[in-house]
Amino acid sequence: MAEDVIKEGMITKRAQLKKSIGPTNYKERVFVLTGTKLQYYEGTTQNRGKVKGSILVSDITFVGPIEEDALKRTGAFQVIHKGIHLYCCAKSREDCNSWIQAISDTCQQNGTRLETAYHSKIYSSGKWQCCGYTKKAAKGCKSIERNDASNGSRSVDSYPFHALKINEPAAVPPPMPPPRPTARCAEIEVVALYNFTPQEPGDMALYQGQYYTIVDKSREHWWLARDQHQQEGYVPANYVTEPAKDDLESKDWFQLNLSRPQAEDYLRLDGSEGAFLIRNSTQPGVKYTLSVSSRCGVMNAEPKVKHYHMKQNSEGRYYFSEKYPHNTILELIYYHQHNAGGLVTRLREAPAAFRTTPPAIAMFHNTDWEINLSELQMDRELGKGQFGVVQLALFRNQQYVAVKMMRDGMMEEDSFVEEAKVMAELNHNNLIRLYGVVTRQRPICIVTEFMENGCLLEYIRTHFPSLKGHPLELVSICYQVCDAMAYLEGKNFIHRDLAARNCLVGRQQIVKVCDFGLARFVVDDEYTSSQGSKFPIKWAAPEVLNYTKFSSKSDVWSFGILMWEVYSGGKAPYPGMGNVEVVENVVKGERLDRPRQCPHDVHNIMRSTWEMSPEARPTFAELMHTFYNLNDKMGGYQYDGY
Repeated sequence: MAEDVIKEGMITKRAQLKKSIGPTNYKERVFVLTGTKLQYYEGTTQNRGKVKGSILVSDITFVGPIEEDALKRTGAFQVIHKGIHLYCCAKSREDCNSWIQAISDTCQQNGTRLETAYHSKIYSSGKWQCCGYTKKAAKGCKSIERNDASNGSRSVDSYPFHALKINEPAAVPPPMPPPRPTARCAEIEVVALYNFTPQEPGDMALYQGQYYTIVDKSREHWWLARDQHQQEGYVPANYVTEPAKDDLESKDWFQLNLSRPQAEDYLRLDGSEGAFLIRNSTQPGVKYTLSVSSRCGVMNAEPKVKHYHMKQNSEGRYYFSEKYPHNTILELIYYHQHNAGGLVTRLREAPAAFRTTPPAIAMFHNTDWEINLSELQMDRELGKGQFGVVQLALFRNQQYVAVKMMRDGMMEEDSFVEEAKVMAELNHNNLIRLYGVVTRQRPICIVTEFMENGCLLEYIRTHFPSLKGHPLELVSICYQVCDAMAYLEGKNFIHRDLAARNCLVGRQQIVKVCDFGLARFVVDDEYTSSQGSKFPIKWAAPEVLNYTKFSSKSDVWSFGILMWEVYSGGKAPYPGMGNVEVVENVVKGERLDRPRQCPHDVHNIMRSTWEMSPEARPTFAELMHTFYNLNDKMGGYQYDGY
């Protein structure tokens, strides 16, 4: 049932969270205020059209004035929600006052307490133009009085727009409050998945398999832990996990979702004596199966893979051979790592593809992400981009990292740092991890994890002769990119430059999306670039070619081109065509042919991403389900955490 409309009208809105490169976007939208939402549409008051944005009234923290010279438009006001500033320009000052009044009243009726401090101008060129504060999250430099249940003071809305009561900040700030107590959480027991060596004061060492107690989880990436000796320190949050029964989930040989053929492939590929995996069994009444490789005592022979059902006796004890039962699965595996005990060989370790490698730490520092340039020992150049050079470097003589350094005079420093800010907001296993930045010294640098196998495009070109014989490996590469893009889609990020050249490959064929230099955060899921903006023609959707209009659906188109790159062995799209010819053919409806090594089902996925209408293309979330179904059809397994 539709809600009653409190207020409706045409308002010109300024695009939210615009970066310092590109023009500032202003669009006229139909704004509609109800009891629970403030929404805006792309059409007219007679025909609203598509919803372009929606803000919950409960998320609004401020509504009030902004100086008109800040936007160089009359009737300007601002709505702040979840830390995002929505700048609006009504038809007149009277209409502006009316909107502020209506939104304020609706918030008050919903029990939403509005802030009184605000900035009277916009954030631009790295600072607030009203007060000069450089931190975007800085508290407002001016304040207004409000009439709400808590203080009974006069409302901002009872003042005419040009006569709002503004309180300038006091010349001498009040004394600081007493220190806050340390935030503590309910203590939980965890087990270390990896070894961790302290990297700065306040860190604590971790030893794989040992237990620790987490006492503070208030920081996203670094948790305060206590060891068995009652020592406390910070540890990377992704290096520990709550123990499962028998701690099986922490073991690299415990791979439940593998099929029998896949287990055999991985074990033969590894080729080492005693390499083994535990997987789900397909036999009724049998929960787990052991798959182990062995040369069966014949020197230089090709390894064979043997399979053993794990069973339980009447006492509930686990065994592969009835003579050697054990109380737990871990005890059973431990026994057979030291004794063959009826197996073809003694168990050693998981195949190389599954041996645990510590994940990237979100930031090297548990306190600040600023890195001193002297802590980076430059090794060699990894590559060059439009705005910078990427170097391999050794950080604190401990770990190799990739350092992206800005070239002097190539772009505004604010724009370069924007890329780091984008990366800092993102956290996904298939997105390049930010370690820190160098902003207080020159050159300015972004420091990220180092991916040993380099650019996906070159990796495909080099390894395609072997990869094409393993169709699930190619599906896995595409799936991992899709997983990262589904995460960005859910965060309302548009990448705008998705291609194989902008993905990196690490150990165990982990693929990560990188190069966020063109990324935009958009509330409308749409971003119209400035005229003359550069973008890669052969990866661009029709609406980008015609109108430079980007959205998550234009990223979907680019993803289809990336899939074509993967299955063609790293060839350039539209071979033999120049950019002008590509544009003409794409607009006419011509599409890339199926690569020779590409299954028809995979090509159908590509074709779905190349629909002329953006609305007809699948979302990345929908593509994830398509990959799941394809994987089942190919006899594969779920790729979670792959």
